[in-house]
Amino acid sequence: MAVPTALRCVSSNRMPIVSLVRGITTSADTAVKLASRIQEAEAMSWWNAILPVLTLVLGYVGTLVTEAAQGNRARRIAKEERQDALSITRNLERRTFELQTLIELKAALADLARAAGRAHHFDFMKARETGAATMPTTLLPSEIDAALFETNSRVQSLVGLVMDNAARDKVDEFTSAVARLGSRERPVSVAESELLAAVVLVDEAQRLLAERIRAIYEEPATSS
Repeated sequence: MAVPTALRCVSSNRMPIVSLVRGITTSADTAVKLASRIQEAEAMSWWNAILPVLTLVLGYVGTLVTEAAQGNRARRIAKEERQDALSITRNLERRTFELQTLIELKAALADLARAAGRAHHFDFMKARETGAATMPTTLLPSEIDAALFETNSRVQSLVGLVMDNAARDKVDEFTSAVARLGSRERPVSVAESELLAAVVLVDEAQRLLAERIRAIYEEPATSS
């Protein structure tokens, strides 16, 4: 059977059309791939352009954070050093004040003990002159009376500043004993015993004050 001429023409032209379609499809794929690569290249180009700037910014921010942390640490250390220096200064001032008080009190106690001894000796001599068996409560000479008053006032003004309770109590016991020495008439033997008791008290007070002074000298400068 013979094939019509028109069909033969269509059949003969079919292969070029298919090839043309395939070529167009291939070209389209190539165009898509090319466009994708162009986009990737543009993205890489943008990233390569922004990367140095981003690195610089991140480095700058990191530097700021590090400097801020170092600054905070330096300020904290400086504050602690100032506080330590202030604490040491205050402690030294306290120790200096206490030492000065104790030294002045020791001297005042010695002066009060001498003044009390002079007053007792005056009363004793008066009793001897009259042949009395008792110690009289005579009016003391002005210089002895003034010495008693002045030294006792010094002791009283200083003893309240003493931080050692035992030493402070012993000083108070001694001043009370001194006040009783010439307050009333009593047998000479009793007066002598009272004087000896006062001497024991002042010696004990001086010993406690000396111990406190040594303790302060032995303390480290930084102790509170």
